[in-house]
Amino acid sequence: MALRRINPQELSGPRAYFTEWAFRAPHTADEDQAQHQQAMRRLKALLLTKTTIVFTASHLDSAVAQQILIENPILLDKGILKPALREGRSSIEEVTADPAMKSFLKDRDITAVSWRQEQGESWFKERLCHELLDANSAICAAIRTSSPTFNARPLVDELMVTEQPIQDVVEHYAGLLESGGKTALQNFRALLYHMSGARVVQCESFLPQENLIDYDFTSLKGRQKLSEEVVLIKVFVEQALKTLNRRSIPIEVLDVLHINEILALREIIEDTGFMREYDNLVTCAISAATNCDPKTSIFHLEQIESSRAKLFENFTLTLEKEFAGYIKSKRISASSSLMSPGISLALGAGGFVLPGIGPIISSLLSLAKDGSGFAGAMASFINTMSVFSEKSNIDASKHVAETRIKILRQSLERRHSGNSMLDVADLYAHLVGEAFKF
Repeated sequence: MALRRINPQELSGPRAYFTEWAFRAPHTADEDQAQHQQAMRRLKALLLTKTTIVFTASHLDSAVAQQILIENPILLDKGILKPALREGRSSIEEVTADPAMKSFLKDRDITAVSWRQEQGESWFKERLCHELLDANSAICAAIRTSSPTFNARPLVDELMVTEQPIQDVVEHYAGLLESGGKTALQNFRALLYHMSGARVVQCESFLPQENLIDYDFTSLKGRQKLSEEVVLIKVFVEQALKTLNRRSIPIEVLDVLHINEILALREIIEDTGFMREYDNLVTCAISAATNCDPKTSIFHLEQIESSRAKLFENFTLTLEKEFAGYIKSKRISASSSLMSPGISLALGAGGFVLPGIGPIISSLLSLAKDGSGFAGAMASFINTMSVFSEKSNIDASKHVAETRIKILRQSLERRHSGNSMLDVADLYAHLVGEAFKF
């Protein structure tokens, strides 16, 4: 059979870079089963919202990936899952040492996304070192909370000369920190690692959990803050995109739905009109986020809402109606645990400086303005998966979002009475309500 290579620029529509198959050695049969179940749930949830899922080809050596793909070859055969294959590899079978997997891959027509190794590694190292050397960065502030004497220079110096994997070097230094600082550094490393991979294949990122250290613009003292307008632009874009994702999904539904049933539901988002409108929405979102000038961002935000409304009315509501039928047919209780897809918009670590407010001193990593352009900046759209065991957890999350917009609006009212940003704030409040329905 044949291997077809495509460039990242040939991808279109909503797409995510999936790393849930990363190597984690289970110690027991129960842990092995739990890893498979967790990966399958998150994959199914993404399949309901993304037309294409790109994954690292080296993960084909993962037992979890092998089991899922061999059980569901249609995902590769239809090109829904595409391995990211490094340039220089002559075949997809090279990435795995498992004879059964080699045979499985050899018999398939596979579409792979080409990428160059130096693209991801150089950005990963550059951004990691840059943030660690910035004493005012969010990661340094987070580490100093539990390790006040933290000095990043030894770590950065080693990163600049080492031939060891960057992940291993950071893990060693993380082990020298107190618990809070260790977790912060590990999460930050994971975030940059995911984003670096997503950038080279020009996809949205995916994090199993919310590894962002979110920015609380009301509590920072003695530091330069993001303006309320910039924060509003960020949260508005997040909520606009969130309403296009599946609302909270009962986990039991994900467990009982077969991949073929998922694929039948996906036909709605595989429509060319949906993909074209989604790409337009993302372009507007990146324009708004990289501009962050309220006077001109209003135009982009209005375009975002226009595209969002078209997508929501023509595709999302239809998908939800179909999905509701599946939930009813499977006799799943509405009170069961829920998996909730979300979007976090990263603004900051790409070296981009917002006009009028200087370098961002926050955990929001920036939309990198580099050679990969807007398509590469999609990596700053971080897809997350949260699990709520009770409806009260969702209510609490909604309350946090509603409180945030109240604070934002009050601040905007004091300085911009009658400003169109207030209309954006009101629309955001509406989007919060839409995003938390299930």
